[in-house]
Amino acid sequence: MSDPAEGRTGRPEIDDLLDLADAEERALTETSAVNQAENVVAASRQDDLAAEHKALHERCRQTEEELQAAKDSGDADRIAAARAAREEANAEFARRSPVLIAEAQQLLGARLERSGEFLDQMGTVWRSQARAHDALAGRRAPEAEDPRR
Repeated sequence: MSDPAEGRTGRPEIDDLLDLADAEERALTETSAVNQAENVVAASRQDDLAAEHKALHERCRQTEEELQAAKDSGDADRIAAARAAREEANAEFARRSPVLIAEAQQLLGARLERSGEFLDQMGTVWRSQARAHDALAGRRAPEAEDPRR
């Protein structure tokens, strides 16, 4: 294991900035790992939602074709059964489609929120690193500012 003091200056005001920059970078790495795991789960669920939506749409298309074939046959009982099947398929599509779309939108919204949090943390890392680098270069006196600003 490496020495935590390695790469430090021995000047507490600068070393504190370096420690903060390292901590913020570790937080970014953690955020990235969590986002990647959650995005894998979300992508899988979105695939499931899309497949279900596509299957519902395909069922509607098939029942429409079946109704047309029944009409072409002229068989009243077959036409009535095909019409009932089409109505059932359309009703199920109308009932499930908004639910599937809403869930997909929620998943997308959560992914965008996680991306925003990641980008916010990246900015925090860059600001904390810039303060440490400036202090090391003697460009300005190290301040105990919050790097998240």
